[in-house]
Amino acid sequence: MSDQKPSQPVWRFLFGGRPAEEELAYRNHYLADDIKQIRALSFAAIGLLLALTLKDIPNLGANPDLMSGIIVRTVMMIIGVFTSWILTKNLSPKQVDLLVGLFAASVAVGMLTIHLLPSISGARMISVGTLFIMGIHFGLPNYAATLALPIAIVIFGDWIILYLPGREHLRDFMILLPIIYLFAEYIAVVASAYHHRARFHAFKSLEQEIHLNAELRSAAGRINQLSGLLPICSNCKKIRDDQGYYQQIEQYITEHSEAEFTHGICPDCAKELYPEIRT
Repeated sequence: MSDQKPSQPVWRFLFGGRPAEEELAYRNHYLADDIKQIRALSFAAIGLLLALTLKDIPNLGANPDLMSGIIVRTVMMIIGVFTSWILTKNLSPKQVDLLVGLFAASVAVGMLTIHLLPSISGARMISVGTLFIMGIHFGLPNYAATLALPIAIVIFGDWIILYLPGREHLRDFMILLPIIYLFAEYIAVVASAYHHRARFHAFKSLEQEIHLNAELRSAAGRINQLSGLLPICSNCKKIRDDQGYYQQIEQYITEHSEAEFTHGICPDCAKELYPEIRT
């Protein structure tokens, strides 16, 4: 019968909802891989921003408004490079969470700045915002709770933009935008929590396997201690140890195994030693 603990509720994986020592061991186990994943996503985002910037540069003469977007994307690329550099340092899981949360929040602010441009359509706003929400939950190894700030910036920021003066062409998205954003957030948060729960259980299974293997190696070592040929005196029955000294058989076995001795008298010895006692 399996002695594995039942699965923890999935909502406890929206944040670090386990004892501090257990949570720290889990996060440290995956920390190196998490940092690689975050840096990979950062470089992918930088590449996308660079491609969009290079696309807009030739059109600056015909459309000077593009300069605002180029400036914002350039700042976001600089922040992305800086974040990737900081991640090469020896950071703790909490420091990584804080750094990634601030990076995502800066990207969210930059995205809202671009959405303030009058040329932005409602469809583009919703598609970019939904991609951001899904991307940071699926692409970053953080708990959903640590990404609450950038998500709130995007959802409430874009919703407020719809009500600004001169945004009459976006009025049709006032109800659609929050519905789509909240639905995307729900799907992404649930998927993230299930991912963290599965990964945590994999970690605990590995931890248990390592513990069992250590016990097996220890047991095998104890068994091997009493294997092979034992030099024993044919008269007194003492056993010679590795240093060449002879020990009582009880002492030798006690030192080389977990066996313990209790003493009594067998029937044959009892007759020899105590003939007056009849059994």
